[in-house]
Amino acid sequence: MPKRKQQAEEDSPSVDEEQQYKSDSSSSTSDSDAPLPDSEESSDDEAGEAFQQVDVDFGFYCPQEKDFLGMRTLMQNYLDGQEWACSDMVEAIIAQGDSAGVGSVIKCGEEEDPIGVSTVLNLARHADATPLRQLRDFLLAAAGSTHRRRLEQAWAAPATGLIINERLVNSPPELSEPLQTSLFGEVQEAAEDEELSKEERQCFDLQQFLMVVRAYTDPSQQPDKAAGGSGVGAGSSKQQQQQKRKKAQALAQAQAEGVVHFLPEAECYQAAADWSFCFPAADRVAGEGELQPCRVVMLISSAAAATARTQLATLLQAAQDE
Repeated sequence: MPKRKQQAEEDSPSVDEEQQYKSDSSSSTSDSDAPLPDSEESSDDEAGEAFQQVDVDFGFYCPQEKDFLGMRTLMQNYLDGQEWACSDMVEAIIAQGDSAGVGSVIKCGEEEDPIGVSTVLNLARHADATPLRQLRDFLLAAAGSTHRRRLEQAWAAPATGLIINERLVNSPPELSEPLQTSLFGEVQEAAEDEELSKEERQCFDLQQFLMVVRAYTDPSQQPDKAAGGSGVGAGSSKQQQQQKRKKAQALAQAQAEGVVHFLPEAECYQAAADWSFCFPAADRVAGEGELQPCRVVMLISSAAAATARTQLATLLQAAQDE
């Protein structure tokens, strides 16, 4: 049985266990791409007064069946517009939370809709599940020749966990550090929980983590796609393919360097990752010169992830001190 967040009273955020977070937002929405509403607005009402800032407490809750619809809305664009077995993925997240206590949803209250979800799934354990197979195919198609082999090796490794970390784009950054601390703490507890079967404990003895996050690329930092010409007449077909491969590799590297994260933890994880690559989000269109929506895929070791969380806490503390 899970050790955390079983009872309704335990679901309520507390200063000691869940911690409370103050936000300048007044409500949440179920669309993972939609921002939380601004908390402070100017008003031209008769009184001539601006709306007052509203504080909202956010809590971490164990995923439950009542969160199914909200979680599905958060996860439905995980494959950037492609149809996939999103409902099966949500059910797997809820089932793991119920059996092992691993994973959280972020809510403004027990009966509210989730504005975020965070968990880890063992890829080997769920390898045959339809949503994981669909995600694998989706990422391999986007990886190209540059990272395809690395991705296949990471996916096949027995101790690789998939970090699922989705939330509204302008949710408070202060949520990131305690959310990650909670998640990795739960993974460690599950790996050592004698109440779980040996097989289930082994599922949480993870050595590396694969992470897929939404982000943006800055066009001002992208290479000139027209540079170098089309390659026509440059030589044999094999030489042209080699040139195209090299250009693709250079572009992937340049895109990685130009990534703009809205999740603070993703920025720290990518900086510490063994490797990473990004690709455009096909279902989101931005104007020329604007930040371009993308997906970032990264692999990070367990030790490096711990270092990244320490760096994350330092960065957030520095931001609060400014």
